[in-house]
Amino acid sequence: MMLDDYNATAYLDLEEEDIAVTNIITKYKISSKNNSFLFDVEDDYKSLINYIGELFIKNQTLPDDIKNQLLHNINFRSFLIKNIIIKIDNIFFDKKTIVFKEIVTIINLLSFGKNFNIFENYISYNLDNLSSLFREYEEKLEKNQNIKEEFELLFAHYTLLIEIINVLCKINSSDVQRKKTINPIIEILTETINILKFKISLNEEKVNILNNILGKLLFYYAHIPYIDITNRKLFDVIDEFYFNFEKSIAGYQLSKNTSFGNSNELKEYKLFLNTISTLLSNMIYKLESEYEYNEYKD
Repeated sequence: MMLDDYNATAYLDLEEEDIAVTNIITKYKISSKNNSFLFDVEDDYKSLINYIGELFIKNQTLPDDIKNQLLHNINFRSFLIKNIIIKIDNIFFDKKTIVFKEIVTIINLLSFGKNFNIFENYISYNLDNLSSLFREYEEKLEKNQNIKEEFELLFAHYTLLIEIINVLCKINSSDVQRKKTINPIIEILTETINILKFKISLNEEKVNILNNILGKLLFYYAHIPYIDITNRKLFDVIDEFYFNFEKSIAGYQLSKNTSFGNSNELKEYKLFLNTISTLLSNMIYKLESEYEYNEYKD
């Protein structure tokens, strides 16, 4: 996406949306990061974003006038996109970032001012509530598909929501317990993308964005599921591994057809190789540890 399209600094004159945010900053006595005597509306936006994040973390209900900014303030929502992109980029590189807290905060900022109570703790998630959040996005996108500015904002928020959940999956992939959450999450993401493509007539650019996301989800995580071989027939085990190989290859090809969303092709190819190499290594290990070579040599 083009960040310049969503840069609030493009608005040179104060608009009603900007004044509304400034009034909220004053009303709730929200501390601003602006130490200059010069007014900068972006500082007010950042302060309000931080305040909303704190309310969610404390499990407090958002006041209606603040919720209204998340739902209807075009300037604020545009700036929020830019701000969240920076937050996502910094998750792995800013040592001051508390990763899980940041992920929860970003998802809450993208939840229309509601608390969907998705996170029960850092290893247990309410996936029904996550599905409900995506159903709401799908309904809003369908309803506003002919209102260009609103649809573009909603679609940008929607893809950012998928991206931050993908970040959660990347983090969970390195932990034995949290790894179990990945497959159910991927199923939810795959479902919402397919629903959106079915419900709405999207242009080629947006179809490519969704296909790239879907493809990466398939080949990034095809090696994650634990394949239990206890009391199983040999060829059932091989078929399950083969299915994951096919899923990874199909995902890689789907994403490649969109030029990987303009990301580094060599980096994506290495991730693909890691997936299929891990699958192959796991399969060989399991076959050698449980079955006779003569059973599978052919």
